[in-house]
Amino acid sequence: MEKSQLIEKVKEFIVKLTSQPVAEPVKLGEAMTSDGKKIMFEGDVISEGANLLMVDEAGNQGPVPNGDYTMEDGTVVSVMDSKVSKITVKEEEIPSEEPAQEPAPVEPKMAQLESQVNQLQKQVEDLTKLNAEFIEQQKVVMSSVQSLLETPIQMSKKEPNRELRSFEKHLAEQKRRNELLKGL
Repeated sequence: MEKSQLIEKVKEFIVKLTSQPVAEPVKLGEAMTSDGKKIMFEGDVISEGANLLMVDEAGNQGPVPNGDYTMEDGTVVSVMDSKVSKITVKEEEIPSEEPAQEPAPVEPKMAQLESQVNQLQKQVEDLTKLNAEFIEQQKVVMSSVQSLLETPIQMSKKEPNRELRSFEKHLAEQKRRNELLKGL
């Protein structure tokens, strides 16, 4: 090893021996009392045994006098020798049970709904009857059409076929009923 390297190693060794460990910075939290005083404490939250400092309006820090301090959130912190000796958490007030609101009467609504249901049931019954009549008439028409298909046509110019007139009358009646059904 060369002289310069040896000197460098000795310097590093001396620096290691003489250097003091670096203290970690203390993290301080702060809270306000209900009367507007600022209190600083070690850590993120106030806990029993924590050291406290009081800060005045000018920003000067000093010891916290012994006593009980109510914080903004209602927690009471007891202090002895600038340390937290006791923490009393404000109890949540349980709201008195108010009588439950009476539900709105359902009888008028039920009566209205029953009336609507009855109207709908009557309409369904009427439509069912009309549908049954329609099916019966359709059977008559189909049988008439079938008989017409099977009967040879004899047309005279003087007198129209009775069956044809009957069929036309029947078709007009069917058309009228279909229009009635569409209206429902």
